[in-house]
Amino acid sequence: MTEPASTRSTPTPPRRLPLVDQPAPGDLRTKAALARARGAEICPAVTALDRCCAGQLQAIEQSYRRFDPFDTGHYRAFLLGQAMALPGLENSVRDKGWSGWKPRFAQLMADLADFGMFLPKPMLASHAQGAGAWGIQYALETLQGSIRTAFPQVAAGMPARYLNAFGDHDARWRAFCRALAAEGIKGNAEWSEMLVDGATEAFQHMHRGTLIVLDDTA
Repeated sequence: MTEPASTRSTPTPPRRLPLVDQPAPGDLRTKAALARARGAEICPAVTALDRCCAGQLQAIEQSYRRFDPFDTGHYRAFLLGQAMALPGLENSVRDKGWSGWKPRFAQLMADLADFGMFLPKPMLASHAQGAGAWGIQYALETLQGSIRTAFPQVAAGMPARYLNAFGDHDARWRAFCRALAAEGIKGNAEWSEMLVDGATEAFQHMHRGTLIVLDDTA
């Protein structure tokens, strides 16, 4: 397998723990479900996206739960997988889609720097067009909520800028859903298909980055 990244010492934990499958705390799962339900009420397109992408979202959330947030090696590996996949997608939707969308890669870079890690080679992502950009942004905003549920806390002293980027995620999610609803009014069947395709590709892309580091951490 191609070496996914280089670091000053390469992110190899001093000891390797078995990966864990730990469920998110019940109150966080409930909060996340309520936030998604409110988004679906605001925007019918979100309901369709949730239905079409349910299997992919479940798979990637399960992979997130295999990381132990209190183990430094696991947490560094998680950030590394995000750093492989995220920049390609963010670059593909910059200045497109939702005007309120903000990239999170700067926060991720800062967290990696605190660990003394170099950035990995980014995975290539397709160039987003039209509704496809909205679909990718839907996936990225959805996954930010999933990440917060999987990593409600990390060990003391570990950087968490990426986990906590831009504060109130629920408010951002509702704002995105309102914007997507307004944009969707102008769309047709082809627009809806591009929307789903963009989201599907984004989930697959992010999942690949996570699976690479899980293989290396196991």
